[in-house]
Amino acid sequence: YNFAESIGKKDVKLLGLGGAGSISGNVAGTLSEPELVARVDASQTIYSEVPLGSSIIDLTYSGKRSLLTFRNAEFHKDGADLFLQGTLGFPTTGASPVFDLSVRANGWPVQSALKVVSLDLSVPGTANGSMTVKGTPDRGTVDFQNTVIHRAENQQARLNGTVSWLPGKGNIAFDLDVGTQSFPVQDLMAFLDLKGVPATGNLTGTVHLEGPKNALEGAGSIVIRGGALYCEPIDIASADILFTQGNVQAKNVTITAPAGTITGEAEYNFERETFSYMIAAPDLDLSKFKLLEGLSSLI
Repeated sequence: YNFAESIGKKDVKLLGLGGAGSISGNVAGTLSEPELVARVDASQTIYSEVPLGSSIIDLTYSGKRSLLTFRNAEFHKDGADLFLQGTLGFPTTGASPVFDLSVRANGWPVQSALKVVSLDLSVPGTANGSMTVKGTPDRGTVDFQNTVIHRAENQQARLNGTVSWLPGKGNIAFDLDVGTQSFPVQDLMAFLDLKGVPATGNLTGTVHLEGPKNALEGAGSIVIRGGALYCEPIDIASADILFTQGNVQAKNVTITAPAGTITGEAEYNFERETFSYMIAAPDLDLSKFKLLEGLSSLI
């Protein structure tokens, strides 16, 4: 079946709910403005071009209000579970659809769960926990409620708080607590849309972020193990982090690397992608310092 076509809509993308299975229920009103109460029991379920596996969905659809209500919807795929409750509105004018959904995931791929509500955030891994999504694809908020993202064994990020998006590329605002355990730095930066951070490795720590990306505020403490900073290999790096007006300052920095131990502080600007630092490293082995490899014999 294709639910959008079955109620007489010309544009399949209007609802876009499809699959193979059965629908039972009651329909009243006209074909152009039906009032539907239905139960869907399906396999190969698809919504908004996202495969969702098998499903059991109790729903209503009001043609007069162009409102689809998931009284209860559950999806099961590859041992993972996704549960939805709430509404999707399809107004004749303005941004569409309009979301007001509660989402609960059990091992469900994060990227897939967010695509169901038309959010294009880069989040690899699987999710356990709850979130609420309100708004439209152009403007809205996702509220993470103790949502845990698992990247690999012993790699996780715990999210509490909101991420809001506005029209225009990169217009994201945060009121978010992030706690990580051995979570890849670049994966977290991609999710937060904070590109260009010159760090790799596995991150453990806690950070609070508040405000729009170009004027970000917040603070936290982090430890990075493995990977590299500014292309220099490290064993471990620790710092207290302070976000101020789109800059991030790293205080009380201690880095243990093959080249030696470095202490100091650093600053990075997300908009300009520039950095500065002050370090103390009296015992550096220049032969192991990649940026100075070509100069070590001359110094």
